[in-house]
Amino acid sequence: MALGKTALYYRKNPKARLKRLAQQKRYDNGPKREKILSYHRELGKFRRKYKDRIRKAGKPVDVIHKNGKVVGIGDRSKNRAEPRKRGV
Repeated sequence: MALGKTALYYRKNPKARLKRLAQQKRYDNGPKREKILSYHRELGKFRRKYKDRIRKAGKPVDVIHKNGKVVGIGDRSKNRAEPRKRGV
């Protein structure tokens, strides 16, 4: 399989490649990244715990989130984003 345009560019430009690798290292080790990973770990635990009810045929259910936390499971059709409050 042939390389993509981006891969070819970085192969031909070693200076740009080093700059990109340094940027990626900062991104991968940043505090925001750890927050995202911990949230996904929590979500995975919850899904494994309730997998019988989430994947069960019949009434479709979904995981409910409030303020960035996993709260429970509920009806998929009712689990929609709540409108944001304006002027508060």
